[in-house]
Amino acid sequence: MTASLFPKPEKPEGKVLHFTTRILGPGASQRLRKHGITQTIRSDREIRDLSIGDEVSVTLDNYLVGKARIVYIDKVRLGDLDEGDALRGGFVTVEELRSALTKAGFRFLPLERYVANRVQFEWLASTSV
Repeated sequence: MTASLFPKPEKPEGKVLHFTTRILGPGASQRLRKHGITQTIRSDREIRDLSIGDEVSVTLDNYLVGKARIVYIDKVRLGDLDEGDALRGGFVTVEELRSALTKAGFRFLPLERYVANRVQFEWLASTSV
């Protein structure tokens, strides 16, 4: 039996913010790896166990990227997201952010009709990977 070239990812303990390259795209995924993303848009179901002050593991495609602390959560109509939201989310434009949200499942109604959660976090320096 041969050893795999790609080690099996370790399952992080505790609360986790999962990201995938399929949804983020290559540019935003690279920014996440470099801790350049500080915000994510999530459904109620995805954040039901998250609170401000929680420490979370941040993963990309099931690999640990680092640890972060939740600093802000609010409701936002997806049609009201702006350039600042796009930049904090790792996207160059609002259109890129909208495309990612559609891939993430906000696709059955026009984006303007959805209300979701804007989750902002800060990276914990001692956990950089």
